Amino acid sequence: MAAESLAVYLNRAQDFARGMGLMRDDPAYTQSAALLAIHSAIAYSDALRTGLGDAVLSSDDHQSALKTLRSLIDADEVSGLAQLQKLLTYKSAVSYGNRRMDVQRLKLLCTESQRFARWANTLGTAKILGWRFEDD
Repeated sequence: MAAESLAVYLNRAQDFARGMGLMRDDPAYTQSAALLAIHSAIAYSDALRTGLGDAVLSSDDHQSALKTLRSLIDADEVSGLAQLQKLLTYKSAVSYGNRRMDVQRLKLLCTESQRFARWANTLGTAKILGWRFEDD
């Protein structure tokens, strides 16, 4: 079951990242690209947590998920969590805020999401049997 869940979360993360890449340069889709950047990172986090043995992923409390992920990895491996933290701080504003996403902020979110994906793929490849990712 964990291998199936890992594949679902990892595929979801990659799918969201591809969507972000397709939309990020079109001003008509700035909100969508921003949301996909954030949700790609959340899905990568879910994949890592699943692969590292966390059995409880049914929470919308992403800060708690971040803490759990931090507890599952070694202290010298936490560098990528800064990108996830930054993305999570924007989640509510992007999803529910009453302001349009500006291009500068979108670029920041996309860059942070791509950095987190690289970190997650490096960590996942090193620590999780069955971790497969598409190199972009």
